[in-house]
Amino acid sequence: MSASNDEEKITYGFKANIRQSTWELIYAIEFLRKFGLFYSITIGRIIASVMVLLVIVSIFCVYLFTSYLRLKYLGLPLLLMSVSLLLILSQYAFINPSFGSFLSIGKSMSKQLKESKAKKKGKEIDDQIDIIKDIREDGVIITKNGYARLLEIDGSTSLNAFPAEIRAQENRAQRYQYNRERSTVEIEITSSQRQNATNQIKTAQHLIRMNTHPAIIDNQMQEEYFLKTKVNGRKETVVQYKMVEEKSERGLDLAMEHIYSYEAEGYFYSVRELNEKETREILTDIFFLK
Repeated sequence: MSASNDEEKITYGFKANIRQSTWELIYAIEFLRKFGLFYSITIGRIIASVMVLLVIVSIFCVYLFTSYLRLKYLGLPLLLMSVSLLLILSQYAFINPSFGSFLSIGKSMSKQLKESKAKKKGKEIDDQIDIIKDIREDGVIITKNGYARLLEIDGSTSLNAFPAEIRAQENRAQRYQYNRERSTVEIEITSSQRQNATNQIKTAQHLIRMNTHPAIIDNQMQEEYFLKTKVNGRKETVVQYKMVEEKSERGLDLAMEHIYSYEAEGYFYSVRELNEKETREILTDIFFLK
């Protein structure tokens, strides 16, 4: 492999939402990508931005050019104000496909900073404090409202699934929510970690040993190379956890039976109960466990 190929940023796969309208489709701006700026835009934001831009320019021109005195004394301040409005408009128009528009990111950040300062000053109580009382050796979490378990969930919905598959999964999701007990509380926790591709690497090595066809061997050698150098311990993957809480241990057992029945049906690809060590490690930073 050449050095240029090794240094090239590898992006593979695709993301799609078949229920997106034409107004919501994200279009990459190739011109900016040449400069390393991965900004995108949607049709809806283009139309809204153009309309607002026309309004700003029209008001600016009509207000200033109808009076010489206004143009003389207010021209520069109003020009700077218009430029500021255009910068704010660009924060709305351009989006990052992963995080949304810069305007929405700024609003979320300012809200979080405000809440953080209020909690530090004692003006607002953090609702996460004292939720977790203890974690037993069998992995059961003692909460202020009852008992809970932390599960590692592997979903079965693919980003490139066919519409019929997505509809079937939506039907399972509706039945899952309809049939579960109303007293069951489910808290979704999303984390990320480096990918472990050990099993995939072993599979590729096994196929290399078992095959005699040169094309298959070359293909698997290439697969093994990229798994070792580009994926294993390097690429990040999203890990989904679900904390299931009930008022009693009996209710928690029934909730777990409900989840496992839908795992067998295909709503979840796999469900794994975490032990005490894993549970404590994941919940420490979230619920301030000591």
